[in-house]
Amino acid sequence: VRRHRRRTRRAVIVGLLLGLVVFALLRTVHALAEPPSSSDVGTAKLVVVGTTARYEPTAGDRQLLDDQADEAQFGAVAVRPRYVGDCAAAGWTTLGAGRRAAVSPSQGELNGPLCAAPAITATGKGAGGVADWADRLVAARANAGDARLGTVAGSGSRCVAAVGPYAALAAARPDGSLTSYRPLAQYLSERLKRPVELRTVDTWEGLAKSLANGETDIGLLGPWGYVLANNSAGAQVVSTILYDGKPEYRALIVTHPDSGIRTIADLKGKNFAFGDKGSTSGYLIPLHFFMTQGIDVDSYFAKVIHTKHQAIETQVAAGQLDAGADYNRNRNAMIEQGLIKAERSKIIWESAPLPNDAVAVSKALYADKAFVAQLQAALADVGAQLKGQPSLLPAHYTGFVTTDNAFYKPIRDAGLATGKLLQQ
Repeated sequence: VRRHRRRTRRAVIVGLLLGLVVFALLRTVHALAEPPSSSDVGTAKLVVVGTTARYEPTAGDRQLLDDQADEAQFGAVAVRPRYVGDCAAAGWTTLGAGRRAAVSPSQGELNGPLCAAPAITATGKGAGGVADWADRLVAARANAGDARLGTVAGSGSRCVAAVGPYAALAAARPDGSLTSYRPLAQYLSERLKRPVELRTVDTWEGLAKSLANGETDIGLLGPWGYVLANNSAGAQVVSTILYDGKPEYRALIVTHPDSGIRTIADLKGKNFAFGDKGSTSGYLIPLHFFMTQGIDVDSYFAKVIHTKHQAIETQVAAGQLDAGADYNRNRNAMIEQGLIKAERSKIIWESAPLPNDAVAVSKALYADKAFVAQLQAALADVGAQLKGQPSLLPAHYTGFVTTDNAFYKPIRDAGLATGKLLQQ
């Protein structure tokens, strides 16, 4: 009996030791694994369905999904907190951060700032935002420090909607706002006395085609996107959006202070990031500038990549990229939101003023001069309407000004000079 007990005890001890070794190995593998990094959202619209504290969508969730069915593609997303025992809200914080976020038990599983359901402001200056966003940022940084709230919405610019409990944590932009262009569509519907249905399109090619075939009547396009749509589909600009009261912005080339880069000549042999090839400030304008300097980007740089504006600023500031193309509105917003430090993003070149995004109508609709005048008048009044309804436009956008095709000549000239725009 004693021998049997000894064997049993020995087996238990060996089993426990093996268990501890396996556990230690797993923890070591986990520790050695690279932390997950944020990724860009490729679709035109992301609908985040909040199913916190339950394992499948409810009938209400399904109805809300059905309401979005014409405007978005859907996919399943599973979220979980970093540690077992964290509050349910940690899952949505994780999704909003683009990386795993830790919620310390000391914060309180039920009452901590990351665990409480977000309160959404409905009126006033902060309309359509997470009321306690600043507190959540502080709490996220205090708990493991890898949470970057707003990454999902920041990656999918102007395209994130959310339904369900806690989902606003994922849908919020880096400044905590939840505003979109839906209020503007409702305003235009009232002013034009006809239904205005808001849609999103993945690419400028898709928008140009939809303007040409009559699926879309009015579009809000980036400057380069507008020139391409005008060239291929005959779309005509009627107004330009204002940002902090101005109808223009500037393209930039940025580096970090440790790169040793002071001038454009110093970029030779370095790694450089452009925006995607549909970007005005991230691709077309800096490409045109390099061409005017006799620089062949394929041979001048050691490596060229194409990525999103926010990723360019983040990687340059972190020293992961030598330099990249951006625009002043994005850089300023990221500094304002604490996503980068101004001293880590050094401007070595900026363009002449460029026209802001264009409100354009289809070639067929442009022939209706009475309607065009009515639309221009409605857009011109948006600035005054913002005083009483600040959610009409996203932060810093302050209205519209009437413009015409000539205003976008600098973009057209750059497109022709680079061979990216074919003369019709």
